[in-house]
Amino acid sequence: MKKQHLILLLFPAALAAQTPEPVPIQDTILKKDTLLKEVIVTHRKPLLTQAIDRTIVNVDAMISAASSNALEVLDKTPGVTVDQNSAISLNSRSGVQVLINNRPTYLSAQDLAAYLRSLPGSSIDKIELIDHPPARYDASGSAIINLQLKRSSVLGISGQLSSGYSQGNYPRSNQGLNLTYYTPRLRWYNNLGYNTETTFSRDRSERTYLDETMQPISVQLMENKTIFKRNTYGIQSGIDYTLSAKTTVGMLARYNYGTNRDRINFQLDKIPSLFHQQQDRRNAALNMNFLTKLNPNGREWSGEFNYMHYQSKQDQEMNDFNLQVPSTMQVLTFNTDYSHPLGKKAKIEAGYKSSFVNSTNRYDYTPIEPRQPGMGEKETYPFKFQEAIQAAYISAQQKWKRFGIQLGLRAEYTSNKGAGLTVTGGSGENEKFSTDYLKLFPSLHISYQLDSAGHNTLALMANRRIHRPNYQLMNPYILYTDRYNYNQGNPLLKAQTMERYEIKYMRKQWLQTAIAYSNFNGVIFPVARVKDSVVIRRSENVARGQMVTMNNLITQRVNKWWNLQTAVRFLHAWLEGKEGHPSIDAGATMLRIDLRNDFNFTKTWQGEFGGYYASRDINVQSYTKSIFQCYGSIQKKILNSKGSIRLTIEDIFRSWVYRNRSFGLDQLQINQQLFADTQRFGLAFTYSFGKKSLPKKSRNLEQANEEQNRL
Repeated sequence: MKKQHLILLLFPAALAAQTPEPVPIQDTILKKDTLLKEVIVTHRKPLLTQAIDRTIVNVDAMISAASSNALEVLDKTPGVTVDQNSAISLNSRSGVQVLINNRPTYLSAQDLAAYLRSLPGSSIDKIELIDHPPARYDASGSAIINLQLKRSSVLGISGQLSSGYSQGNYPRSNQGLNLTYYTPRLRWYNNLGYNTETTFSRDRSERTYLDETMQPISVQLMENKTIFKRNTYGIQSGIDYTLSAKTTVGMLARYNYGTNRDRINFQLDKIPSLFHQQQDRRNAALNMNFLTKLNPNGREWSGEFNYMHYQSKQDQEMNDFNLQVPSTMQVLTFNTDYSHPLGKKAKIEAGYKSSFVNSTNRYDYTPIEPRQPGMGEKETYPFKFQEAIQAAYISAQQKWKRFGIQLGLRAEYTSNKGAGLTVTGGSGENEKFSTDYLKLFPSLHISYQLDSAGHNTLALMANRRIHRPNYQLMNPYILYTDRYNYNQGNPLLKAQTMERYEIKYMRKQWLQTAIAYSNFNGVIFPVARVKDSVVIRRSENVARGQMVTMNNLITQRVNKWWNLQTAVRFLHAWLEGKEGHPSIDAGATMLRIDLRNDFNFTKTWQGEFGGYYASRDINVQSYTKSIFQCYGSIQKKILNSKGSIRLTIEDIFRSWVYRNRSFGLDQLQINQQLFADTQRFGLAFTYSFGKKSLPKKSRNLEQANEEQNRL
C-alpha cells in the first residue's frame, strides 16, 4: 500500500488520541450509572422493510451473505438482477446508479463489479432500493441502489469478523473485518475486505450465415471457455467527530485494488486457439464532510467534498498482436444542502452540487508478426474526455393528518468534450466532440392514508431521470471477446432520459402492489452489426423504449417459525428503433417470480430456502429463454449468539444457463448457450464483538450521526 494511503488510514487513530474539548453536559455526558448491561439480540430482522419511496433490505437477515461478496448479495436481493456481464438492474430497469454510503462510485459496470466483489457481504448493513429518488439525489440513473456499510453505535471497540469459503468447479473465498471505535464525541469506523476466486464461463454458439434470400450458406460452431482468476481487496476508514453540540465533521478514505488474470480457450469448428488477458485496477477516494444544526427546530446545513482517482490497465494477448489499454480518471465533487422546517409537518430543502471528471486513455496495438515492412511498431491512439456538471435543486414537503405531498425540481447543466484518435484499420482519424445541455428533472410524491391507523396507504409518484453514458462506453477503442466478437466504444453517444409514473398500495408491511409506466428516449442500447463474419457490438442511441410493470410483494407469517415472502413482477417492454435501427422494433411480455422462505427453528438455528424464475426476456438483439435457480442456507449461532456458522448452496439444480436466440442481425442467426460456475457449496464463520450498549440519553447524538450518514 502506498505511503499516502497509510497516512490517511492512520489519521483517525491520531485524532482519537487527542483530548477533546468538553461538550455541554446536557447533550453528551454519559454518567456511569446510565450505562446499560450488555444486550444480546436474538430476534432476527425481517429481510425487507417497506417505505413509500423505497425498499430497505436488511442484509444480516440473508444467511448466505456471509459466504458471498456484495455483487452476489445484490443478485439475491428481490427486484435486483445482475446479468452475465455484471450489469445491475432494478425491477428490469438498467442504467441503475449504485451508491456506497449515499455517495456515487463513478465506475463503469465492469469496474463497479470488480469493486463490489472486494466487499464481503457481511460488511453491508442494509441496501436501499429507491425507485423514485427525490430531488436531493443526482438525476443520473433510472433508479438508485444505496449500499450502507456497517458502522457500530456501541461504546468502545466493536465490530465483526467474517470468513467465507465456497467451492464450485473452482474455489472462492471472502474475508472481512468491520471495526469501530465509538465514544460520545468520536466514531472511527473501518471496513476491510479481501476476495480471491477462480471461476469460469463457457460460451457455445452456432452461427448460421444466410444469403440475400435468407437461405443458409454455412454454419460455424464456436466454443469459448474462459477461466477467470481474480484477487481484490478494499480498505475504508472514516471518522465522525463532534466539534460541538451543533456541529459534526467527518472524513473518509477508501482504497481498492484488484487484478484479473484470464485464460481464454477458443475453438472454431474444433480448431483451437489460446488467448490471455489481464487487468490491474486501483482506485482511491477521499471525502470530507460537515453537518451543523442551525437551531433546535431542525434547520440544518451540510456539505461535503470528494476526490476520487481511478487507474486501470488492461492487456490482451492474441495470436498475432498484443493490446494494452491504460486509463486514468480523476473525479472532483462539491455539494452543499440546506434544510428549513416550516412548523412540525412542513419542510423546504435546497442544495447545489458541482462535479468535474477528467479521463485520459490510451490504446496501444503491437503486431507480433508484422505482415508488411514497417508495420511491426507499436501504434498508439490517445483519447481524452472531460465532463463538468452543475446542479441545483429545491424541494418542499407538507404533511397533514392523512395526506402528504412532496414536490421537487432539480436542474443540471452538463458540459463535456472529448478528443483523440479512433482505430480504423491501422491508422488513426481525429475525433472531437463537445456537448452542452441543460435539463430539468421534476419529481412528485403524493401519499394518502386510507384509514386513521395508517394501515392502508395509497401513493402516486412521478419523476424524470437521465442516464449519461459512462466514460468507458464513449471510449472509441475495440476490445476483443474473441476473434469473432468485438466490443467498440462510441464517443457520439447521447444521454438517455426517462419519465416514470407509478401508483402504489401498501397494507402494513405484508402487502405491496404497484403499477408503473416508464418511457425512455434515446435509449442507450448495445447494437450488434456483422462485418466480415465478425460481430461488432457498439452502444448506440435507439429512438424509444417503453415499459409497463406490475409489482406485487407479499410477506406471510405461515407460523411462528416460518415466514414466506413472494415477489411477482409482470412487465411488458418494447423498443422502437426507427431511423438507423429498423431491425430493433421488438417487444416481450415477461414474468419474474422470487420466492423466499425464512425459518427460525430455535433461538440458535435458522435457515432459508428460495428460488428465482424469469420467463423469456429480450436482451441485446436476442431473446433469452426462461431460466430459474434455487438456493438454500442454514445457520447455527454459537458463542452466546455472538458468532455463527453458516452452510450455503447456490444454484442447487445447476439450472442457471442462458440460452439466447438472435434477431435483427444482417444475414446471420446465432443460437447461444452460456454456462457459468453458479453451483457452489459454501461455509462461513462470523463473530461480532463489543460489550457496551449505547445509553438512551445519548440517542440525540446518534440521531445527528444518522443525519451525517445521509451526506
